[in-house]
Amino acid sequence: MTDKIDTTKIKNFPSNNPNARLTKKGKHLYVTESYVRAFNENGAKLCSYKIIGKVVDNRYYSMEEYLQKFKRNGEPRVPEPKTPNRSYVRTKPFSEVKRKAPKYAEGLPAPAMVKNFPHDVEGARIVRVQKIYYVVTTRYFRENGSGRHQYTYLGRVVDGEFFTMEQYRKLFKRNGERRQEEE
Repeated sequence: MTDKIDTTKIKNFPSNNPNARLTKKGKHLYVTESYVRAFNENGAKLCSYKIIGKVVDNRYYSMEEYLQKFKRNGEPRVPEPKTPNRSYVRTKPFSEVKRKAPKYAEGLPAPAMVKNFPHDVEGARIVRVQKIYYVVTTRYFRENGSGRHQYTYLGRVVDGEFFTMEQYRKLFKRNGERRQEEE
């Protein structure tokens, strides 16, 4: 079959290589380069063949070109459509994220019932950490693509009364007992 195909009809055939030959392997046409490897005891040539390219639709491709443009089964390579990466992390900083409505846990004292509660501070609310009630403001923001919050502790609520952190340290011990005033 390779005798019937004229190498002049194949585009880009390496005509500058005198050892280039067409070889058929299975369904595929390859361009091989033959060279004399050695002579045997009888003086006959022992030739080796090196595949330098492949012929597809009467066009010669070097093996590097062929592997870039075609798959191993001979189908042309079609670039896959680019899909957005789902693990994309937004690098632009977010200024602030506002909550729609404050969430209150059950069992917390109502701010209206707390004496000296700082109603003038925007976003002040009561939070329970273990058995201690704190009055905090919360700042919501985005960092590395996920939501974060940061508490600013304004003070504590003890027996229905609000104390700033400085007042609390003066009036109470670390275990929560009231300090006895020295006379």
